[in-house]
Amino acid sequence: MRAARASDGAAMKYFRRQSDEPPHAGATFYFQVSEDFTVQRQLIVAADGKALSYDQAHASDAQGKLQAEPLNEADFSLTEIEAPEFTAAWDQAKPVNR
Repeated sequence: MRAARASDGAAMKYFRRQSDEPPHAGATFYFQVSEDFTVQRQLIVAADGKALSYDQAHASDAQGKLQAEPLNEADFSLTEIEAPEFTAAWDQAKPVNR
């Protein structure tokens, strides 16, 4: 997969993961990560469609926060996705925390 590039030229990768752990059981997580797997944007879409979104401008709130640790490349629960899938999920979400 060819990585997308951020506005500063850094390569970005995109991942999706289904959660089976409380408090987000049944939710889908979307991540945009930099070359070193640092999370740049994160979207959590609950099974009922409610969403939470985090990025550098809105890194935390009472409902959660942007993942601080880089994603683990070896995490088998992550599925690498294309940039358009991430962008569509991000653009269509109606985050309740913004």
